[in-house]
Amino acid sequence: MQRIRAGAKRIGLCRFQIIILTICLFLTLLFHLTKHCTVWIDWVTTWIIIPIQTVLRNICALFSFSVSELAILAAATALLAFLVQSLLYVIQQKGYRLRALSTRCITLLCAVFIGTSSFDWLWGSFYYRSSLQEQTGIYAEEVSVPDLYDVTVYFIEHANETAGQISRSDTGDLSMTPQSIAALSVSVYDELESAFPIFRKNRTAPKVVVFSEGLSYIDCTGFYFPYLGESNLNGHSPRIAMPATAAHELAHQMGIASEQEANFSAVLACTQSSYPAFAYSGWQLGMSYLLNALYRADPGQWETAFSMLSETVRQDLSRINTYWAAYDTPLADTADRINNSRQENYGQDLATQSYGAVVDLLVAYFKPQI
Repeated sequence: MQRIRAGAKRIGLCRFQIIILTICLFLTLLFHLTKHCTVWIDWVTTWIIIPIQTVLRNICALFSFSVSELAILAAATALLAFLVQSLLYVIQQKGYRLRALSTRCITLLCAVFIGTSSFDWLWGSFYYRSSLQEQTGIYAEEVSVPDLYDVTVYFIEHANETAGQISRSDTGDLSMTPQSIAALSVSVYDELESAFPIFRKNRTAPKVVVFSEGLSYIDCTGFYFPYLGESNLNGHSPRIAMPATAAHELAHQMGIASEQEANFSAVLACTQSSYPAFAYSGWQLGMSYLLNALYRADPGQWETAFSMLSETVRQDLSRINTYWAAYDTPLADTADRINNSRQENYGQDLATQSYGAVVDLLVAYFKPQI
């Protein structure tokens, strides 16, 4: 024991650091050993994690600004200050520089382990709980091309109809402010609560990020911050698509981790909304996924379906595509790869079923209504 203590002291490892590393290692091992036990993960997320996040996001809701954005900036500033201070400290420790460097590296390692082990439980665990499909009874199945075409046309017809019902600015974009979109989004799931209990969760309005254009550079329309349970929106992106984005981030608030299932939830909620801006945004988002799938399946039928788009819808799609094309940079590509890698690390197959889970779920739900 004395040798262990002497060795720890030699490399600058203190008792507090040992405790932190031990706890983080235990939590990480517990997560990876039990993550495939759905009953256990359902219990942990329902009775521990969701209540904690609910309390945290309700506290965040007291502030008009994004607490998540402030926390990220504070963390980045603290990291920079720590690195600079550590460099100066190591330089000053003549004769003990290696030990000083080791101590600072271990401190940084503790911070990283705290962040990663917390992320596993606060967010990663939701990838392993009972899925949206299991909780709603709507399952993604193999989709035939005729069914895909029919549902695509169905979405196009509704997109054409609702496109003219929204209030627009001089540029043709949605006239609503990002803040008003965020405020209205909280009630967008109300219509689904009676049919699907999974949506009966506490929700708080997403926050519009101050440095929104920075999110565009990493190809991000919004994000959910699991450490605080707060949803955030990119207020610089085209507003016509923002209502569905807000609904998507709210789906994450309610514990729907899968990006594909969150997108399906957003489309489902928005298309049933009484707010024209949300209804159109939902039909447009679903239509985009369906058209992309139809193009891969049958370019000829895609051309027929695409010709049905109204001029207004075409202009909206062009506005959205033009905006994101301006931010199509290596940084955005890198961010996409990191995001995809993170999802795959939690066992997410980004191309499930025949055309992807979003399309398959849309066809499964809307085909019987046609």
